[in-house]
Amino acid sequence: MEELIKILDLEWEYDNDYSDDTCRTYFLYDMESAVELDCEKKIFSVYKMFSYEDEDENDNDEDEIYLYQENQLANEYTYIDEKAFTTFLQQQGRYNVDVWDDGCYMCPGYVTHIGYNDLEANTNILEDFLDVANRYEDEFKSFEQNIDYLIKKYSEKHSRVNMIYDRRLGIKIGQDKMDISEFYNVDSVFDGSEYIFFICNDKRYFASSEDYILAKRFIDNNCYSKSKMLCDGNEFVLFNRLTYAKIFIEPFPENNEFYASQIEESFVISKINQFLPYASSNMKRFHGYYAGNVNKISNSNEGIPMIITEGTTDWKHLKRAWERMKQDPILANKYEGILFDFLEYEPSNSKIEARTKLQMDCNVLLSMCNAYSMTNKGKYIFIADRDVSSIVQEMRGTSDKPYKDWGNNVYSFVLPVPMSRMDSPEICIEHYYDDVELKTEKTCNDGIKRRLFLSNEFDEYGRSIKIDRFCINRAACNGKLIKVLDGSRNDKVIGLSADISDKTNYALSKMEFVNALINDKDFEAVSYENFILIFDIIMEICKVIKEKKNEIIQ
Repeated sequence: MEELIKILDLEWEYDNDYSDDTCRTYFLYDMESAVELDCEKKIFSVYKMFSYEDEDENDNDEDEIYLYQENQLANEYTYIDEKAFTTFLQQQGRYNVDVWDDGCYMCPGYVTHIGYNDLEANTNILEDFLDVANRYEDEFKSFEQNIDYLIKKYSEKHSRVNMIYDRRLGIKIGQDKMDISEFYNVDSVFDGSEYIFFICNDKRYFASSEDYILAKRFIDNNCYSKSKMLCDGNEFVLFNRLTYAKIFIEPFPENNEFYASQIEESFVISKINQFLPYASSNMKRFHGYYAGNVNKISNSNEGIPMIITEGTTDWKHLKRAWERMKQDPILANKYEGILFDFLEYEPSNSKIEARTKLQMDCNVLLSMCNAYSMTNKGKYIFIADRDVSSIVQEMRGTSDKPYKDWGNNVYSFVLPVPMSRMDSPEICIEHYYDDVELKTEKTCNDGIKRRLFLSNEFDEYGRSIKIDRFCINRAACNGKLIKVLDGSRNDKVIGLSADISDKTNYALSKMEFVNALINDKDFEAVSYENFILIFDIIMEICKVIKEKKNEIIQ
């Protein structure tokens, strides 16, 4: 007992808040471990702590929703980490392993304790725990390693038994013959962050996504042939002739209280086409829910179309070009009577005050086309870049017309390619300026001149000897691509021959570039003529919308 206290006093941090005359508590923060010593009974507990984040989402504020989603993801990792360490301690330790909580299960700040509980106070038990915990920290560095380890151990554990049921995981694993005559094939599986959703025999079900991952990995690790997905209304089964894994499922309620859109809303953004079968019995409610949660994007003036762009800088380029065009008598006459609005927004992490802040990308843009075309509210024109081929395929027009009509006054097109960019058509909106204009320098507040860089200014090693610059994103540089290097992300450009301590970034961000176009006199002469290609398509769509309106009136 005394020897144990000496070690704890020397190597662990004594905690006054949790200690008194009869009980001592010590923490080892770098290992997230603790010791609780009962001085009267001369017993102690040593354990590793696994803390869970508060997942309560009570605020519609965008930052709160983002934090909620981040906490969900963190808790998934924590749970797998907890299960892997429990299994590892059971396999490698010499004492019985206990799992207990801090008395606040499912409350904010809930903590699980994994370790040796209420054992005789001696140094051997402490040393055994630390030895296993240290080896665990050394061997397991990622979520994927934890998953692989769990599956490996489950495979070993269940290899000689017909069926084992682990209540915590909710799966059954077996290697005996199984009667599948009462089962139906599973259709339309959607794998989300928390749940899987699937359709079987025209009915909808859901189950734990974690159970599905573990079951699938078990099958994949133990079988050579592809498994079938089956369901009998009570269990979801991954099955082949050698073995099977069952997952406990629940039917999908046909009422307003439980929608996949409420559970997996973040995945709707990127996988809306897969998700629609689970939205509701007629899907209209889902689109109402979706639109209701992005009502800040809704068109306030439903009489004219709203232009929605892929990037937060794109609408600024278009608005600048449009204002210049209206000052040209010939172009003003050409576009007379053409009315539309821009969705003016800033990035969700921007420090700039703005009425609308969004995290937009090409997947969100495509999802909005799908969702808005299912409603009959407003008129929308979505414009996508050309640098992601799958998005180009989905959002481009046809050989007959340069835009895609999604129905319900929803249209999309991809950036038309200016003549100067025909050799490299995978463009974004900055490529509507020529290379000289793109490289216009801006003197920043710190006195350093910065500009946009193109990836073809650098060789495959990221070097540009001619301008004495080095791009840290070497993967984007091969002397051929014309990717615009945005210095605000991973595309930083530093001095090639500069001192190693000089980390000055000479790349201007896309946001700084477009703001300079709008506000800086040095950028006044930058052209806008290539944008006529875009506004010609917008004009054509506006005329189609007007014709449809006249047909309805007649």
